[in-house]
Amino acid sequence: MQLYRFAQSALLLAQLAQVALQEELYPTFFCSDKCYSIFWMSKRFDKSKRACEEKNGHLMTVKSLVEAEVISNNMANVGKDDAKVWIGLERKDGCKDLQQPLRGFTWMTGDNHTEYTNWKHDEPKCDALCVTVRKDGTWEETNCRDKADGYLCEISFSLSCFSLDLPFSYNVTYHHPDLGKGQIGVPVFPPGTIADISTLPDPTKLSCKEKSDGTVAWSSETPGAWSCQIENGGCEHECIERSDIAECSCPPGSELKEDFRGCTKPCDPNPCSQQCVPYSYPPGFLCMCDEGYTLAADGKTCEDIDDCAASPSICEHHCTNTIGGFACGCKPGFEMVNVTCDAQDKCVTDCHDIDECPTAVCEHTCENYPGGHRCVCDEGFVIDKNNTKKCKEICNKLKCKAECDPKKICWCPEGYIVDQTDDGEDMCTDMDECATFPCDSLLCINTPGSFICTCPEGYTMYNGECIQPTAAPSETPMVILPTSRPEDVYSLQPTIMWGICSGLLSMVTVLIAMFCHRMRRYYVHQHDLEYNYKNTDKDVVLKRIMMEPQWQL
Repeated sequence: MQLYRFAQSALLLAQLAQVALQEELYPTFFCSDKCYSIFWMSKRFDKSKRACEEKNGHLMTVKSLVEAEVISNNMANVGKDDAKVWIGLERKDGCKDLQQPLRGFTWMTGDNHTEYTNWKHDEPKCDALCVTVRKDGTWEETNCRDKADGYLCEISFSLSCFSLDLPFSYNVTYHHPDLGKGQIGVPVFPPGTIADISTLPDPTKLSCKEKSDGTVAWSSETPGAWSCQIENGGCEHECIERSDIAECSCPPGSELKEDFRGCTKPCDPNPCSQQCVPYSYPPGFLCMCDEGYTLAADGKTCEDIDDCAASPSICEHHCTNTIGGFACGCKPGFEMVNVTCDAQDKCVTDCHDIDECPTAVCEHTCENYPGGHRCVCDEGFVIDKNNTKKCKEICNKLKCKAECDPKKICWCPEGYIVDQTDDGEDMCTDMDECATFPCDSLLCINTPGSFICTCPEGYTMYNGECIQPTAAPSETPMVILPTSRPEDVYSLQPTIMWGICSGLLSMVTVLIAMFCHRMRRYYVHQHDLEYNYKNTDKDVVLKRIMMEPQWQL
């Protein structure tokens, strides 16, 4: 029984010793321009190196006496005299440059520069080794596969908080979740450091945090001010204590933020897309829009009003919506001549027709109309389809004066040929197209410059054929077919037949001779000019036309 009680006591003492050792070897750190932290965990060199890299750092470089003193301060309270920790020196290639200050070792930063060394043994070892530092500050070449009692990490931070300036009676301890406990006298602390202030009536915990403007400062998770004697209670403007209760206040025109420490102007920065007006009720501002805009459902964004859709008749001709307004425009051939605005700044415009005739280049007469103009020709002329500003002379008679150039080259409209009178004047003479029998079995009527194919009296045109007007569409029409002799068959005397044929042959020969003679003498140039034919005294269409058949009952 006594042996059992002794064993229990021994086990309890061992546990208490282990707890005391863990408290003694708790990680600590020191920061100035860099942070150095010692971690008391037994690891090989490669695992210690990886652990520092996971904290965004590397094994410590000891290039100066200042850095050596940091190690001395970190290891001063270690009860184990032969404790040793890894630093960032490694030699991978065995014996090399043994006479150099670093004996062929290289820092984790990739260089071998140093202003400080403290080797324990004068004779260097010739092997691939790493370096540990003992409690007395000496360096020792150590097998990289051996385990040291801990390792030193070097970590850089771009921002840091200054140590708290506290009254004499206040007590504070600093702790970082990755680096451990801050040493006494540390001037700066990295973001994430927590300060425990224990002597206040209500213990306060502050943390070094990054602000929205990119700087860092001590802050509290609890809204409102802490003691005005510490960092102005965290107030951006003024800290006021009333009956041991600290409060922050802001200058006129500003109000406290949600943390009740910072100050903000309701309209700075402007939360609205256009105009911001301070307001005495939450959220402390009202958004307003410029003319031509309306406030959206979010109460902050201004949207353009489509003035043209809102007032369709606001412009006389065209309305174009613009950002914040609208613009009136006129149709082609009109110009803006008057703009009037009413008391609501609604403008009305008048579009007046532009008289283009003063600047138009018409050969004969210019006729203006709303939105444009046209050229008009004198009697006996028509607009040239190739140039609508020019006029061409027309011929609505069987004989007209020819159009000639200075070289006496003349031309006539289609259906006419150039002829010369006895007194030498060039004239356009109508060609008798019916002489060439263009209508087959139909009747041919010659017109000035053209001809018309039609049916005999008592018949009407249907699908290109002449039929009796009394024939129904479903019945077979009576068609006039070309015949060379009367229906009743009688024999003609040979002498009479020979006379008729000779006469016809002579007439055809004379016509062909006259036509060829005229074509050799003159140059015929045809034009497609359209005329309206009603009688011999009015305009006609100077081209071939065929009357479409029409069904008549």
